[in-house]
Amino acid sequence: MRPEFLSFSPPLIGEEEIEEVVKALRSGWITTGPRVDRFQSEFREFVGAESALALNSCTGAMHIALAVLGIGPGDRVVSTPMTFASTIHVIEQVGAQPVLVDVEPDTLNIDPERIEAAVRADPKIKAIMPVHIYGHPCEMDAIIDIARRHQLAVIEDAAHALPASYRGRMIGAPAGSDVTNLVAFSFYANKNLATGEGGMLTGPRELIDEARKWSLHGMSRDAHQRYTEEGSWFYEVQLPGFKYNMPDIQAAIGIHQLAKLPMMQRRRHEIVAQYDEGLTGLPGLELPVIRSGSTSSVSPSIDHDSSPSSGSGTSAPRFTSSRSTSILTTETNMALRRSSSRSRSARISGWCLCRSARNSPTATWPT
Repeated sequence: MRPEFLSFSPPLIGEEEIEEVVKALRSGWITTGPRVDRFQSEFREFVGAESALALNSCTGAMHIALAVLGIGPGDRVVSTPMTFASTIHVIEQVGAQPVLVDVEPDTLNIDPERIEAAVRADPKIKAIMPVHIYGHPCEMDAIIDIARRHQLAVIEDAAHALPASYRGRMIGAPAGSDVTNLVAFSFYANKNLATGEGGMLTGPRELIDEARKWSLHGMSRDAHQRYTEEGSWFYEVQLPGFKYNMPDIQAAIGIHQLAKLPMMQRRRHEIVAQYDEGLTGLPGLELPVIRSGSTSSVSPSIDHDSSPSSGSGTSAPRFTSSRSTSILTTETNMALRRSSSRSRSARISGWCLCRSARNSPTATWPT
């Protein structure tokens, strides 16, 4: 028994982040400004996105994405019960109806075959919201193909998926030029890149420009564009927007967290090896897989190395983790995986399913 309490995934904050925050405080500019501009630009380059918008949460990013696409009352959005509450909340907050379909038994990601069946059965579906659970990418080729054939938008919940990649493309980069695709990230305190609170939305430039208005009361100019020497006081309120902008204090942390991300990822994989040594071969554990062509972000949950297995197209089951992880999460996931497809969704409802969606009169559950 260790003598001190083991914190769950504490952020790795160094002197660089602290000094940058102090500089922001002393600059006199602490709301959205030059550090947000820098963070957005560097993040866009890191993931290979066309454009990026820094926000105060992944929830805000998903909410704005739905608003920008005009999804609202009368529309339906396919998503997964294997997610945090906010994925489903934002669908209902724009007045649309969530359609929840089951997950793949090995990755626990949304099942493209179930998406296809739901879309064929319901012409009111306007978008797909896949969740890259625990940083393992969904089968995006299949999902993008469904969206293309049925003229749907794809909004990726990538809260766990930085840095993750799918078939050589980082999550956050465009998944298909002929499909509307937006990607939402989280920088919450326990994420791989942490700014305390924060998020990012990536996507086509014209949609991100529109999202920028939605993020700040629908205004045509933010404070930095109005109240600096190069700016102009004039602005218009062009739509009924929200208040989701990221301030420079959070961006000051994010700039240096992003620079450290490759190093932190390497450290996570070192810790992975320790879990491998301790847990490989233990009876009663059904361990997760990584699909061929995918690279996981090893988000604070469960994951494993990608050593190929014979003839299956998946990797040998091995357990890995982020900086600090809860074994209870592992046990819960293993129990879910041992259950049948139908009972798995039912059992999820008591753990990570958005209860308001489960109990909501608007949510549908295809059989």
